Amino acid sequence: MYTVKGNTSMRFFHISGKILNTLSPRIPNNELTNNGYEDNIISRVCFSNEIDGCLMAIGKRVEDYGELYVYEPNDYSVLKIVDNNEIVNNNLVPDAIYTGELWVLNTVKLKLLGRIKVIDWKQSIINMRIKNKNNKYREHGLIPLYWENI
Repeated sequence: MYTVKGNTSMRFFHISGKILNTLSPRIPNNELTNNGYEDNIISRVCFSNEIDGCLMAIGKRVEDYGELYVYEPNDYSVLKIVDNNEIVNNNLVPDAIYTGELWVLNTVKLKLLGRIKVIDWKQSIINMRIKNKNNKYREHGLIPLYWENI
């Protein structure tokens, strides 16, 4: 099992195209988890230490949203956290070193911080070669985004 921390002095963020009050842990339904490139066992709520990291993790799916809502946990003291170092060091999410992803393992009450919209794509794409649980490799790219408050 991985180290779970109970408190942190760091702020972290979650981005969604929906208005939310709480989030419950789940296995993300995406290409990386479905094909064994990202952990598909631990239920979690994904956060990042930066808004830019959240947007990189969403990737091109961000086009599905007009505006995005930025959240943080309402009460950090009650959270069971798997920090970014644990995720990176245990190869749980291949791009976590770039996105700053961390996990909360319990239900999270959220506080809405504001709304943003993506205004452009950055020219530089971060390309990676990632491996799944069956030692199959594939290319994976992260696209940094420009955004503004609305």
